[in-house]
Amino acid sequence: MSDDFEFRPLDHSPAEVERISALLREVFPHAPYLTPDYLRWRYLDNPEGRALGWNAFLGGEMIGHCAGQPLTASLEGAPHRGILLLNTAARRQYMRQNVTRRTSDPMFEEAARQGYSFAIAVGNAFSTKPLLTRFAMVGPLEARIGVGWPARGPRNFTPSFERIWTPEALRWRLSNPERAYGVRARGTNLTVVSPSGRPGTSAILYDGLNAWDMPSNRNRTPGPLRVWLGLDPSIAWRRSAYVRMPDRLRPSPLNLVFKDLTGGALQPDVGRILFRAMDFDPF
Repeated sequence: MSDDFEFRPLDHSPAEVERISALLREVFPHAPYLTPDYLRWRYLDNPEGRALGWNAFLGGEMIGHCAGQPLTASLEGAPHRGILLLNTAARRQYMRQNVTRRTSDPMFEEAARQGYSFAIAVGNAFSTKPLLTRFAMVGPLEARIGVGWPARGPRNFTPSFERIWTPEALRWRLSNPERAYGVRARGTNLTVVSPSGRPGTSAILYDGLNAWDMPSNRNRTPGPLRVWLGLDPSIAWRRSAYVRMPDRLRPSPLNLVFKDLTGGALQPDVGRILFRAMDFDPF
């Protein structure tokens, strides 16, 4: 392993955001939304706090990056601060140099020092195996496609895990400079939808927000087909006009993983988790 690598914490400067954007768009060429404006919104503007992160350099050139977005969630009814793992990347020629682990491990250590209780991530076909060397598997997310809105049964359980969205956090989440969201009123609840990237198909980011929680209404007509990603035991899929998404249409395996940063035994129960697309980063 070369001694020439240098690892430094994220400094949030405009120049560094530009360099991170260039690196991410090189590593992920099919994700053009990873612009400097998007990263400033994601890393700097979040009312829950600025992103934690670590960068890797070789000869002054950025060759690796990892970031974690602060969030608040209810774990077994108690509020906890955590981070959502984002944008872990290394240039292909350095992937065997353990760059991703050497950027993420100090970030987890810093998060623990700052009092964060947990980290979560959603792994794809490529990232799940390496994530499981540091995270515990919670389970695969549901991926459904259909028409109409998912039917709901009684919510007769206490969520083991649920992200907490304040009005300020919602306002920030819906101000993504690279997306156009829509809000649809359904009785006393609101549904947030987004383009899915496929013609005639929209994605349901969040279904069931209380009307008073929503800071603004950006009207958008959902496509006739709708995608739902996440975990929600209160949805009655047998009464919904939705089917499991075929593997060839799934964006990835989408495995939810969890890391306890307290040194204790935090681990959510997969059967009682509320986790929606708006809670992570697919749309």
